[in-house]
Amino acid sequence: MNKQFLSLLVASALVVCSCQNNPQQKETASAPQDTVVAEPQPCVADTVLTAAAQYYSGIVDATMAYKRMAKVDSILVRDMSDMQKETTYLFYPFGGPDFIFPHHIAPNADVYFLMGLEPIGNAPADKDASKKSIYAQALSTYFNSSFYVTTSMQADLSKEKVGGTLPIITMLMAKEDCQIISVKKMNFDEQGNMVDATDKDAHIAEIKFFFAKTPTHEQTVYYYRGNTKDNAIEPGLTAYLSKTLPKYKVSTFLKAASYLIHDGNFSKICSAALDHSWAILGDDSGIPYRFFDQKVWDITLYGSYCRPLKCFSDYTFQRDLDAVYKEKKSEIKPLDVRIGYNHQSNWMCARKK
Repeated sequence: MNKQFLSLLVASALVVCSCQNNPQQKETASAPQDTVVAEPQPCVADTVLTAAAQYYSGIVDATMAYKRMAKVDSILVRDMSDMQKETTYLFYPFGGPDFIFPHHIAPNADVYFLMGLEPIGNAPADKDASKKSIYAQALSTYFNSSFYVTTSMQADLSKEKVGGTLPIITMLMAKEDCQIISVKKMNFDEQGNMVDATDKDAHIAEIKFFFAKTPTHEQTVYYYRGNTKDNAIEPGLTAYLSKTLPKYKVSTFLKAASYLIHDGNFSKICSAALDHSWAILGDDSGIPYRFFDQKVWDITLYGSYCRPLKCFSDYTFQRDLDAVYKEKKSEIKPLDVRIGYNHQSNWMCARKK
């Protein structure tokens, strides 16, 4: 074989081998192109709705309420920062139009689901000086005691006065420095999907908003108006909860819940909370201590436990919880703020193991 031809053959083989072993010498046409990730865009508020909510919220002195919330915040930051950071869905049965507590417990949540019996009404969309005193009265009880008194709230939110929960929720959102994007009325179909509804027929109010500190994060408040007792709860709600809650990291909050779950007639709502929550925070009026399987839940107790007010039935007194507070007195964490009905308040924080 010609020596010159042999040299060329060896040189060609070396070049091919070099290209196979060195990916940098392969064709660059097949290399992936750099992708440009767009920066999140700031949300856009509905200036009319936001301005009206700010106008009415500005007339109410919330000094006492926010002094209370400062104490609550210190506990949350110290002991429940994981809930604040990780919760993506805050489930709040029997909470009515209370927005401030859930917003502090889970400020980064994508969804807040509030429930109550009070009508929805309409969000304020104008500035009417004649409404100022009416709206102020509707918030005064809540700001003074940290919860709504059902009979007072029903009177204050009547059609002749405030007209529903939407003015209250939006005013509280304004207090929390939230900007409203949109307000919509909806219902559930039987499959648990939310569908558009007329003002007259709606059971759900959807409020899209963003927190001023996180202007690129769109969040949603749903207020559901309806009877959630086992024999009256609508199939669409139970379907919605069963298919929606598993998609999120859910925390449940209960406060001043009238001991409704204690008599066993709200087992569907209770089961939704226990089955789908990774954390549950509440006082003794919410889910009874005995409902928590100690093999499933780690429980931290706060404050002091005493017999419920006389206006509630005897069965609401939890002897097992009372025994734990007495036996593990040294392990109970302090709670120097009124949260529920009694002036001596208690809190139970349960996390799944």
